[in-house]
Amino acid sequence: MTGAADPPFQRRAQLLLCLAACLLMPACNEITDLFHDPAACAQTGEFGNYGCILIRTRVIDRSAAPIDSVFVSIRPSADGNAFGGGFGQTDSTGYVTFRAIRVQTTTGANMPADTATVWISGVLPARGSRTTTLAESTQVRLRVARIGEVPSLTLVQITLPRP
Repeated sequence: MTGAADPPFQRRAQLLLCLAACLLMPACNEITDLFHDPAACAQTGEFGNYGCILIRTRVIDRSAAPIDSVFVSIRPSADGNAFGGGFGQTDSTGYVTFRAIRVQTTTGANMPADTATVWISGVLPARGSRTTTLAESTQVRLRVARIGEVPSLTLVQITLPRP
């Protein structure tokens, strides 16, 4: 005997190693998921996902009383940034929190890739005896978290006339 391994035995050993590796791969994914922060910006698989932002907006009247049922959304600004998914409706305390995904980015000498200037707008549609829709916007410069980072909360306040 030369000490060479039996070829059928060698194939069985390779097959068992491959099978063991295939069975362990899902377990490895579960282990890496333990280290993933669910608050971090996720890669959604969408074309052009460059990160995300987290915005908490409070809508008040001129006497600082909260206004509910105001639709709040993010609008692109002149610096070429566009966001998707950024909208919500205020609750009884006048607050709404939403996350938006940066879907377009324009970088240049005066605009770092991790910031954006956007408009946050609030619209209170006409309802009941009030026939006028109230709207206001405010411009905000904010930090955009990259994929895998946790976005910092940007606080915004919008003041509308009392409905």
